[in-house]
This record gives sequence, structure tokens and C-alpha cells, in this order.
Amino acid sequence: MKAYATNEFTGKLNMLNDSVLRNELMLFIEKVDKIDNVKDVIKISEVDYKDVYTYRIFNYRIFFCITTKAGDNPYILLLDLIKKEIAPNRVNQKNPRFNNLLNPNRNNIINPNRNNMINPNRNNMINPNRNNMINPNRNNMINPSRNNMINPNRNNMINPNRNNMINPNRNNMINPKRNLFFDGLFVYDFELEPLEFIVNSNNDVIQFFDFSFNNTRFGVRHNQNGYALFDLNNNWIGHLESDSQSGYNEFDLTNNWKRIIK
Repeated sequence: MKAYATNEFTGKLNMLNDSVLRNELMLFIEKVDKIDNVKDVIKISEVDYKDVYTYRIFNYRIFFCITTKAGDNPYILLLDLIKKEIAPNRVNQKNPRFNNLLNPNRNNIINPNRNNMINPNRNNMINPNRNNMINPNRNNMINPSRNNMINPNRNNMINPNRNNMINPNRNNMINPKRNLFFDGLFVYDFELEPLEFIVNSNNDVIQFFDFSFNNTRFGVRHNQNGYALFDLNNNWIGHLESDSQSGYNEFDLTNNWKRIIK
């Protein structure tokens, strides 16, 4: 089955100086050139959307479709070439997708729906609506609007815009893309995709960053080995509670389980 390319695909390929990628692409084209059956081409690919297929070469995705001109045999049309950022090695090492002990779908001990001790709807000690000590509206010590020591807008030492040591754009040691031994926590959604990472500002405050290094929110430690979470305007938005091991589960203000922290 012959392979042809759109102008967009050819343009992107010509801009790349990666000879290894080019060689792998040629091997792919040679492979499909020896295949006559459309189904056999689909077998070595992944279905994407509306009969568009993908083929992986390292961290690149080759998008193609299978089409036919009147009276001709089917052929592959290479549509696009997209580089997908690889999650940092450290993220993969701590990703629940690859480690069953960290995966709440496989390990009931760290799943709030299976373990009542780590479910704030079942355990009043970790429910801010039942335990005033972990409720910022009742406990001024964990409320950044009442306690300047834990307010990044008032305390430069815990503000990434004022303290380079806790800013991953300025300090490679806390940048998981630069430091393969970064030992901070990562935030995952329920598809076990990494969303954010966490930097310790001090013993009481943590800062959240996305992988573009935007500071998104922060947390203040409470006395049940968890954190009250705030947006950058000091609004209380949720809480982290220990999963009874080395990670946390994130809940919103109505105790709905939102994310996984490992």
C-alpha cells in the first residue's frame, strides 16, 4: 500500500533535523508498502477519530487516513506530524498507572470509596464541616486571609514570584523536567494523567504548578496530616487528605473526590 503526504505533513517533516525520526518514518512507509490488506495496516496503528489513525514514533504521532481514488488501490495519506511532550521520567516512576500500589483502582486501602478512614464523608476527623480545626473559616491559624505567615501575598518567603528558591522556572532542582530526581508530589486525574506538581514552600505551605510552570493554587497544612487548599486570591477551594500511605486524595468543599496526589 503506497503512502503519500499532505503539504502540511511534508512541511513539518522538512522543518525537523531529527535524522533518527526520518529513518523511523521511512521504515514505517516501507512496512506499509509491503501490506496489501487495509485491516493489516489498521492492526499496527491506533484508531483516533473518524477513520483517522495514528502511528507512534518515539514521542511523535503520525496521523494518517486510508483513502482510495476511483479505480485505484487504497493508499495511505499522511496528514499530520505532532510531537507529544513526554511526561518527565519522575512522573512516570510515580504514576499510579504503572504502579498498582499507588493506583486506587487496584489498591482499596488508598481509595476513599473503599476505605472509610480516608473518606471525609465517613470520618469526621478529616471532614472540615465537622472538624473546626481543619476548617479555615473556623480556624484562623490555617486561613491565609487571617494569618500573614501562610499568606503568599504577605510573606515573600512562600511566594514563588518573590522567592526564586521555590520557583521551578528559576530553580532547576524543583523542576521535574530538569531534575530527574525531583521528589515532590504529582497531581493526577482519574485517567491517571499528570496535571500538576507540588513544591514545598516551607513546613506548612505547598505550591501547585502546572507543567508550563504556572502557579495555580496553594495549600496550608492542617492537623490531620492534610492541607486546606486555596486559589491565588486566598479563596478556600478544597482540601487534601492523607491516603494513609505516602500520598493524598483531593476533595472539593463538598467532599467530592477530585484528584489523586502521589
